[in-house]
Amino acid sequence: MDGAPDGSRGMGDDVDTAQGAGSIEIGTSRLSPGQMYRVIQSFSQFKRDLVTAIGFGGLLSLPNLAKLNLKFSMWLLTQVDLSSNALVVDDNHVLQFYEEDVERVFGIPCGPRKVDGPDASVTQEAVWFMRSALGLVGKDSHSLKRVECFLYKDISESSSRIEQECFQIAFVIYSMGHLLAPPVKHDYVTIDYWGALKSADHIMNYNWCEYVLRSVIEAARKVQTQAPTKGPITIPGCHLFLQVHEFCLVQDYLFSCVFCKELITLDKYGIRCSFWTTWMLERTSCRTQCSQELQSTHRKG
Repeated sequence: MDGAPDGSRGMGDDVDTAQGAGSIEIGTSRLSPGQMYRVIQSFSQFKRDLVTAIGFGGLLSLPNLAKLNLKFSMWLLTQVDLSSNALVVDDNHVLQFYEEDVERVFGIPCGPRKVDGPDASVTQEAVWFMRSALGLVGKDSHSLKRVECFLYKDISESSSRIEQECFQIAFVIYSMGHLLAPPVKHDYVTIDYWGALKSADHIMNYNWCEYVLRSVIEAARKVQTQAPTKGPITIPGCHLFLQVHEFCLVQDYLFSCVFCKELITLDKYGIRCSFWTTWMLERTSCRTQCSQELQSTHRKG
């Protein structure tokens, strides 16, 4: 992948701008897996069981990722074909991605119901009840900090069923806001999926993967249509997914990275967050070199 940019930027915090794909300036990203990690590490076993019960247990193994290569994410977003949901590396290498790929990477539900579809209809009274229970009212109506406060509450076997379900709902909202479909505003979450949360027992029946994929496509659309004169761009969506999914190319062509001196043991059907930190994301400094070596391997083969 000649031309893949290199460089690491902080996530979820203000950072200096940098030149990314083309002449568009990269500002920052609200994608904050490190923040997710810190909250998850505070969970008791009971809280972890509640998360697993709604199908989001895959996120419990999220590693502590403090930095992400935003230049690389920007480049990947420019390579997305918006009409076919594919990463176009070059004429000979097109990497399609599907909802099932999101499921394999993050371990979240890929159910039959659309998150914001007809099955997710909900009354305003129900939405108000959920908002009130989580503290998402008034000036805090869109606050991820408020959701985080609820996740830190003492929830145990002795807690009421409503408190337990509100914890599960809060975890989904927090995951979407910090990892799976982050917006561009700081401490701000837009919730257009209340209907999929109205019954905690049914959360796993919804296709959260399709929702995440939509946010990735919209992020690619924004990057590809951004005017260079508009100033630094805040990258939306879960561009981290593209970094992990692009790495799947490696399993077919490269088995030992000459720069990392490590054997790659990627399970084609079981990619999880723990793998990222052991090879790819802890070694962002060699990311471009590894990509170039992959290209070289393609040419020699």
